[in-house]
Amino acid sequence: MSMRSSFVSLAAFLSITTGCGPTKIPTPASISIPDHLGRQGVEIALLSAVVVRPAPAVFNPREEMPAEQYEQLVWNYYLTVPNTQGWTVESRKPGLITALIKRAGYHLRAAVHYDDRTARVAIVDSSGLDQTADSIHGNAVGWILKLEDRVRTELQQMAAR
Repeated sequence: MSMRSSFVSLAAFLSITTGCGPTKIPTPASISIPDHLGRQGVEIALLSAVVVRPAPAVFNPREEMPAEQYEQLVWNYYLTVPNTQGWTVESRKPGLITALIKRAGYHLRAAVHYDDRTARVAIVDSSGLDQTADSIHGNAVGWILKLEDRVRTELQQMAAR
């Protein structure tokens, strides 16, 4: 093998392993929600996964908080804290949390759909990440997969509280 073909092979390998090229958009995985988590426990776990913050110590997933107190907790703990390192919560409504990573030159928007039994993380849209109908920059796929992993982890941690 010539030096040139070795270099081309190495460059191809690095682009695949570092996420530099377009990658197939993964089908959203179905993430099971533990049976005994109520609506508030599920939402707090998902918000914690998005902003990468543990659930507040004052939150007990086994007791439903009064609506006004719950909304104040969510607002103060998740929605008003800037996150310059990753995802932020763009919007939330029952069954859907929209998350956003925004940097100079690109953004990636994801939807975390959920109900009483499952959650799914899906790419909504992007700019600057070469998105087509079925592919996107490899880094974006990595961010989505990491978010899925955090969703799984936070749901399990919430269930164990």
